[in-house]
Amino acid sequence: MKRKSLIFSIGLLSFAALSGTGCGIDDPVYVVPSMSNTQYYCDQNRQMVMSLGVNNPNAVVLYDGNTIHLQRDLIEPNIYRNGTYTLFSQEGFATLEREGVPLLTNCSVVQPERLERSVIDKIYRG
Repeated sequence: MKRKSLIFSIGLLSFAALSGTGCGIDDPVYVVPSMSNTQYYCDQNRQMVMSLGVNNPNAVVLYDGNTIHLQRDLIEPNIYRNGTYTLFSQEGFATLEREGVPLLTNCSVVQPERLERSVIDKIYRG
C-alpha cells in the first residue's frame, strides 16, 4: 500500500513540475543532446556554452542567461535552427545569428589569449 502511494506521489510531483514550466501537449519537446557542454569564446569577449548531439538532431546553446534550443537543419548537418536563432558549427568554430543578424561571431573552443600565446611560442621557438 505504501509503495503505491509513493509511486502516485512521485507521479503527481512530475506532473506538477511539468505543468509549472509551461509544458503542454502542443509545446515542442526538446531532447537534451548527449554531448557535454563545451565553452566557446567569441568576438567582443563574449562566451557561450554549446551542446551538440552526436547522433541527436538537437542542440542547446546557453548565452547571456538564455537557453536556446535548436534542431539540426535537414539539408546542412552543421546548421541548427529554431525559427529565431541559427547556429553554424563546424570543427570547433561556431557563429550564432538571431533573425539573420550575427549575434556571436568567430566563436572558438580555444581562448583568444591562449591562441595568441601558442602562435608567439611557435615564433620564438622557430
